[in-house]
Amino acid sequence: GVSWNSATVNISKPELATSIAYEVKKDGTTVASAAEATEEFSQEFTEVGSYTVTASATNGTDSKVAEEVSFEIKSGSVASIAELLEKGPQSNTATFKFTRPLTVTYANGKNVYVRDSAGDALLIFNSTSVALNNGDVLPAGVAGTYTLFKNNIPELVTASLPEASA
Repeated sequence: GVSWNSATVNISKPELATSIAYEVKKDGTTVASAAEATEEFSQEFTEVGSYTVTASATNGTDSKVAEEVSFEIKSGSVASIAELLEKGPQSNTATFKFTRPLTVTYANGKNVYVRDSAGDALLIFNSTSVALNNGDVLPAGVAGTYTLFKNNIPELVTASLPEASA
């Protein structure tokens, strides 16, 4: 399935099982595993990516029962432009939402440049009808897909922009 911000996976040991084992893959790469876990496995996933969690239960040396669940996290929250840049450009379906304000440093129609409190800059393709001016402060809640404009300039597209204040 698809989750937009997070997903929690809970796996409990079946009644007749003596142990459970699990493996977590993110985008095809194993990121966590355990040959034997005690009673359960529980984890919240918040990073954007495609996940597969496989769990198996055994009753000693006898039969093994395996279950698998796959899901995709399609968005995440970021507090700063640096944090967004660390995550890297995602597929065209991954959305990021800023939890802190951004200040408009240059607005020219649909092209808007913003800075965060650390001074890092980002281009936003403003596909909304929100009119912006230099110095406007966009409150927390700016959201969009992070890409690289012309394979070089960090850009947020299909952005959702809250009302700005001067």
